[in-house]
Order: sequence, then structure tokens, then C-alpha cells
Amino acid sequence: MDPFVSFLDFSYYTSLVRGVTTLLYHNILLVNKEYPSWGYSIINGATTIWERWDSYVEGYGVNSHGMNSFNHFAFGTVIEWLYEYALGIKPQTPAFDEVVFSPQIDFSGKITDIKGSYFTGKNKISVKWYVDEDKAFVEIDSKLDNVKIDLKKYNIIDEQTQNNKHCFILKSKSIG
Repeated sequence: MDPFVSFLDFSYYTSLVRGVTTLLYHNILLVNKEYPSWGYSIINGATTIWERWDSYVEGYGVNSHGMNSFNHFAFGTVIEWLYEYALGIKPQTPAFDEVVFSPQIDFSGKITDIKGSYFTGKNKISVKWYVDEDKAFVEIDSKLDNVKIDLKKYNIIDEQTQNNKHCFILKSKSIG
């Protein structure tokens, strides 16, 4: 593979693979340490998003073709994917008048927990989940009026709601 690949518009890329969580979690972005991936960038010293996957390639050094921002926004557009898929905060309207929560939980053991929040301008939405053995513990805290929780891809073991906090214990349908 030629180490100097062309610039990739990540927002276009994530739109192609929405819903393919395993691909994004494991094979490309978060835990893969092979080139090209964020893990590769991190083990090579990155502390921010690089403009190109190949801004620096071991054995080749800094890309000589220019456009080598080591603090760039473009790959950062993946934050939309992290909020909408990893955390599962999916606004159905631009003003967050209607929101669906459907976190994509990783039962493989590679990503064991995630948490995040978003302030809509009206209220704060917080989601966190962690996996312990074969169960996921999910907490969704939202004061929004029109909220739908979609967990149909999981077996719900327990569910509790108090005030605006929804707590679930889930199991993957694929592991029982």
C-alpha cells in the first residue's frame, strides 16, 4: 500500500458506513493500531487529529506533499458519529425537539466504556455505558420532552426510570 494516500473527507466516509459499528470501532478508528487509523496516529505521537492519515508514516517520516496539519478539524467530523452511534444521541429534528437514543454497545471487550454529554441549548443530554463480562450497563439522562429509547438490538435484563434518568442492564442478542 502506498503510504501517501489522498486526503479523505471523513464526514463523507462516515455517512457511507453508518451502522457498521464494528468496522469503525475496531478496524479503522478507535482501537486499530495499524496504518491508517487513529490508533496508528496515537502510537506515533498524535495528541490531536491529523489532516491526513499519512501526515506521518513510520519509515517515511512527515508527508512531503504538503497539507500536513497536525491539529485539523476534518477527521474530527467523526465526533458526529461518536455522539450519534457510540453514545446513541440521535436528534430527529434540528432543535433536538425529538431525540432517539440508541447506543451501539461494543460487547467484544475492546471498548469497555464510553460517556459523553451534549447541551442542546435547552437541556443537557448525558449518556454513559460500560460493559462488564456479558452485560452492558446503560444510563441515559435527559430532560427533553420528546425522547424515544431504541434498544431493540439488545436483550433488556433490567430497566429502571426515575425522574429523567433511564437505566438499563442489557445483553447482546448475539451472545445470549
